[in-house]
Amino acid sequence: MKHLFRIVMTIGLTLLGLALAWQFRPTLILFISSLSLAAALRPLVARLEQRDIKRSNAILLFYAAMLLIIGGLITVYVLYLQRTGEISLARTVEGYDRQIALIERLSGNEEMVRNALPNSVELVNALLSLDTRAQETILGFTGSIASNAIFFLAVLALTFYWLTEITHFERLLLSLLPIGGRLKAHSIWLQVEGAVGAYIRTTVALSLIHI
Repeated sequence: MKHLFRIVMTIGLTLLGLALAWQFRPTLILFISSLSLAAALRPLVARLEQRDIKRSNAILLFYAAMLLIIGGLITVYVLYLQRTGEISLARTVEGYDRQIALIERLSGNEEMVRNALPNSVELVNALLSLDTRAQETILGFTGSIASNAIFFLAVLALTFYWLTEITHFERLLLSLLPIGGRLKAHSIWLQVEGAVGAYIRTTVALSLIHI
């Protein structure tokens, strides 16, 4: 009977934990993201500390470099989209003019074709005009960008806290465990943190190289 009770309690607590994780998933994602970023930056910050650079200043240096890289990538991407859009629009107008010229030759009545179909200038104005649905789409996209930017800033702020208070955080976490298992738990924590940090740094480096 006790064994069955333990099984039922284990299943119930597991389901409760999953439900709570789903309910508070934004907070959980923020927590995990900040810890992962802290794991990636911790050895890099430690290297700068060895060169007599204050920890908070070292963190801010890496933040500045990160923001410069992200800003540069966004700028390049926006310019690429703008250039692609200009080329696509020019090709559309060119193809449209060719089709109009072909229709005029086949019909033998240029005036009738011009009256029935808009010219390339009118076509461009029609393509560039935004209806209500397009405006709503742009506003939604802008809102999504703002939301992601706020989330990213929250991750940076929480990561700054983890990196500056990592020693106190580890002591607090280990104080919740039995004395006999603290050393082993700390070793496992350092191994997991190192593996996660190395994976993130390698992934980011490979992504930048491929770009």
